[in-house]
Amino acid sequence: NEYSVEFCGGTHITNMKEAEAFVLISEEGIAKGIRRIVGVTMADAKKAIALADEFESKLKAASGLQGDELDAEVKALTAELNVLSISAVRKAGFRDTIGDFSKQVVAHKKAKIAGMTDEIAEKAIAAAEATEGNFVVFRFDFGIEGKVAKSVTAAYGKKVKDKALLLISADAETDRFMVITFAPKGMDGIDCK
Repeated sequence: NEYSVEFCGGTHITNMKEAEAFVLISEEGIAKGIRRIVGVTMADAKKAIALADEFESKLKAASGLQGDELDAEVKALTAELNVLSISAVRKAGFRDTIGDFSKQVVAHKKAKIAGMTDEIAEKAIAAAEATEGNFVVFRFDFGIEGKVAKSVTAAYGKKVKDKALLLISADAETDRFMVITFAPKGMDGIDCK
């Protein structure tokens, strides 16, 4: 009773030199208080190390990219990393690096969309000036960013006082679209709902 005794189902070696190399592939809980580790040795371990080194070189190459190119590369690298059989420690580090890249992509997209806000508002105002009646329907694809839509309607409302706006924007990547309606204060006969 003084010793922990468990059955060992593993392969035995007389010396660690026989393993040649060792890579811890995964560690996970399989039941309460029970953990399972999976490791590989010999040729499989060497292959896992080589794959990790190759993937690391791809990450270094991606660090020089920016904007839309980095966005496409992040998607490709994430998909590749998910199926790689490499060291769990290195995989976690690679995920962190890809996470940093994703933050750069998000910042780029926000800056790009913020720069488009003025352009969208100007085009919506021009469409209103060229349209007869008391409303204008306008499409400009800037994704489904609510903040951009709010900024556009605010700018539109400052310039156009007599026409309601129906703005449509699509996001091809997510296969979604957004419809924004806006009516200047005091307009009768227009219900944005």
